[in-house]
Amino acid sequence: MIADFYNRDNYNNIIQQDENYSLKYLLSLFNSSVLNHWYRNKFDNVNINPDTFRQLPIYPADAETQADLVEKVDRILSQNSQLNEFREQGYVIRKQRDGNTLIEIPYDRFLAEVQQRNPNFSTLTLFDAKAAGLFTIPDRCDLQVSISSNVYKPDRYPTSVVLRHNKLWLVIENDTIRRYLLGYLKLPQWQGKTWDEIKNQVTLPYEVNDLNTFFSAEQQRRSEIQTLLDEVAQIDAEIDEKVLDLYGITDPGDRQRILGSASNSEEDEANEVEDVAENESEEEE
Repeated sequence: MIADFYNRDNYNNIIQQDENYSLKYLLSLFNSSVLNHWYRNKFDNVNINPDTFRQLPIYPADAETQADLVEKVDRILSQNSQLNEFREQGYVIRKQRDGNTLIEIPYDRFLAEVQQRNPNFSTLTLFDAKAAGLFTIPDRCDLQVSISSNVYKPDRYPTSVVLRHNKLWLVIENDTIRRYLLGYLKLPQWQGKTWDEIKNQVTLPYEVNDLNTFFSAEQQRRSEIQTLLDEVAQIDAEIDEKVLDLYGITDPGDRQRILGSASNSEEDEANEVEDVAENESEEEE
């Protein structure tokens, strides 16, 4: 026996029984398009359990072949570790239904980073920014309502940032300040709070140089995250190609079908995540 598989609630434990098989080699197989395609075609139930795990066809690779895949797994784990560090800091990084990746940066934390690197970086509170005329709140707005989870810029009124549909919004003529406040006020900690509760907590850069510094740093951070994602995707593709070769799947049509089914599965997962997010937004409204 290569390994024992134990199930506990919503996760599985794999305990190595055969020292000739690296657990990271097994991990590369379990996460490959080949075994995922095999599993989906053999079992109707998508839930993984020990009995079905034991039926997975493990290729008896030699030490050199395993080492090659283990090296790739180590690289992916390293990149994913960095991505998970960002997520723990409040970054949102996920694939959308259109195939693009959503990257949302926690502006409060990121602003603190930028300020630390630039001692002369100036900010104003939301209250002071309003007093300085950087934005206005129309008289018909209700300042007592709470901010919703769906903060957005409406197509019909492109100078506005809506905090609560039809009830509270900011009119911001400056494109750069509007872009900043749209990103900042989307943060979950403002949801459910009123204008009076956020006006002295939310801060924003207002000088042109400081705004440029912030958004330049933001673009660098986005590029850093996207590079990690691209590297993970590239290594993942290398693993898939290697595993296809191991299992003797040489026909171009078969290879493409297997790889295509994996892409469809990822798309379904992305759609499920977006549906949950949209439902939560609708419930909040």
